[in-house]
Amino acid sequence: MFYSLKNSELLKIRNNIFLEYAFSSLQKNGFIKSPFLNANFGRHNPQLYIYDMCRLTNSNLECITTYITSRDRYIKIYLNIFELSPKPKNIFELKDIDGIKFYLSPNNKKEERLDIDMLKTIPLFSYRFWFENYKLKSFHTKFGLNMAIKKLQFIIERDMKNINYFVEKWHSFHKPNITDWEGNIRK
Repeated sequence: MFYSLKNSELLKIRNNIFLEYAFSSLQKNGFIKSPFLNANFGRHNPQLYIYDMCRLTNSNLECITTYITSRDRYIKIYLNIFELSPKPKNIFELKDIDGIKFYLSPNNKKEERLDIDMLKTIPLFSYRFWFENYKLKSFHTKFGLNMAIKKLQFIIERDMKNINYFVEKWHSFHKPNITDWEGNIRK
């Protein structure tokens, strides 16, 4: 009676939205596939996609990690920033370095999810928290699915084009950890 899709089809739709709208916008803003040895980019297992992207701004390594799983309807995009010491000349100097420590505690404690973290008010009163998260909303018809896809595409593309806003917002909440190139905290 109602229109429905399998979780695997919904996963594919959300992955395509990320690749077409978020990835291209992030590339235009200077983000590249993470140069680290253990970086993920694509299908991690049949139910999960992970994308690690980075850019170097002065001595700050800005990392964006995206998780798209079949267990829910979200595209989870996280931002974390580190100050590298010594400062690399370019991001490609980090190639062939194991960067796993950037994703483990205590480095991941300042990681923020773009759609629902870094709110200036409690979530109950936040329009963004309730209506502009990166979730493929529920639907009961094919038309409803198309509307949900278009809304998610619009929100993702708008926010990824304005990623510098989120970087500034992250800086208003946190001070970057000072680390070496492998993610070991210096100070």
